Amino acid sequence: MFRIAVSHIWQYRTLWASVLLTVTSVALFISLCINFMVAILQADAWVFEQPDIQPGGRESYLEIGANLLIYSGIPSLIVLGFVAINVAYQLKRSQALWVLAGALPHQVVSIFAFQMMAISLLGSIAGIGLSLVIQPSINRLLFSWNQAPDAVLPLSYSPLGFAITLIIVAGISYISGFFPVLKIQKISALDIRKEGVAGSSSSLWRKAVVPGAFFLFVILPLLSTLLAIPFLPEPIYAVLATLPLGQAVVLFTALLAPLLLPGMMKIWTNIPLLKDWVPWHLARHIATTRAETSSSTVAPLMVGVGVFLSFTLVGKTGSHLAAPGDVNLFDGTLMLTPLAFTATVGTVAVIFMSTRQRGLDIVSLRRSSASYRDVFLTLLCEGIIYMISALLLLIIPLTLQLLLLVFALATHETALTHLDANLWVPLIIYLVGGLGVISTIVLSGQKFWHVPIQSIAAE
Repeated sequence: MFRIAVSHIWQYRTLWASVLLTVTSVALFISLCINFMVAILQADAWVFEQPDIQPGGRESYLEIGANLLIYSGIPSLIVLGFVAINVAYQLKRSQALWVLAGALPHQVVSIFAFQMMAISLLGSIAGIGLSLVIQPSINRLLFSWNQAPDAVLPLSYSPLGFAITLIIVAGISYISGFFPVLKIQKISALDIRKEGVAGSSSSLWRKAVVPGAFFLFVILPLLSTLLAIPFLPEPIYAVLATLPLGQAVVLFTALLAPLLLPGMMKIWTNIPLLKDWVPWHLARHIATTRAETSSSTVAPLMVGVGVFLSFTLVGKTGSHLAAPGDVNLFDGTLMLTPLAFTATVGTVAVIFMSTRQRGLDIVSLRRSSASYRDVFLTLLCEGIIYMISALLLLIIPLTLQLLLLVFALATHETALTHLDANLWVPLIIYLVGGLGVISTIVLSGQKFWHVPIQSIAAE
């Protein structure tokens, strides 16, 4: 069984490498944050008596580390979850073939469990190992924080911190990828084969479990903060109080994507001028079929852009209401930068995962006598559909964040003209992630166009 699992990882090395890269990136970031906080906690008193460091001493630096973990760490873990979930959907076809060939369902589950655990642990250990190399530079950056370049923070590592990082990152990766495979034991081999080929979706209640839990334990408690907004002494405090709920709504929308995306994609892509154009029609069918089985192609990009949009709306609006220098947009942007990186990596990783399936799509098109131009345009349209779908999904948290800000300003009788946002950073993230999606799809299509049909179909 071990040899089968390892050979299967090698056979699908592009898919597993995508997961490994995402796990490593998230583990690296979480480990850096935790060990920065460990260094702050274990630092001697003289460290915080150096000139030009942050006012507030130890507590202010712990707050920096905590904010990094909350505002970038948690969304990064959700992006990792989407990437890991996509593994199960991508491997349905090969798992179905194993069951049809006579393998017992529990054997298939055991093989996948070993693969998922191995990749999760390897990626987490690699991320922790990389953090040991760059931790001094990160500590220097966070401790000086653009104002005390000569300040020194002694290095300090915690085995417990490494263990926490390993458990959280590897655990979320493993659980997210493993549980969708368990239903193999509950359905027949023929049903599995049909799901693997046709991409039929799981029941609605299963898709609603995670967002439902997130709503109960995160959104509802944060909604209670709205009751306090009218009683806050200054408009700036009311505006800043909307940020946690606005960021949580972005994550909640991403979790709702499996329920919202397929229907939304079918509606907006049914454009009268395009729906009868063959490349668009084929791309629409491919994109909606994939969205019905997994929303991972769109959700990571939406999280990265949405969290930045929420922050810049609140931060820029607040800067018009506060005294000059009281709202530091640079610090917030720096804190969210790791999330932008993880979201971009996760988005492109999901596209890499579907490379093999895309090869089979191209086989079908070539057998139907499609020209190179038709295939190229179909792949291009598929990438554009993903980009626009992410933007449309983003309208939900953006609208709610604007409504929260309008409520905060209205309760303090402040003009709505103070509403503002710096759209450059979210736009850059969106364009980089979107262009990464389109270029990856098109380049993978070009690769398979030059491969003999028999070689692709045999895989």
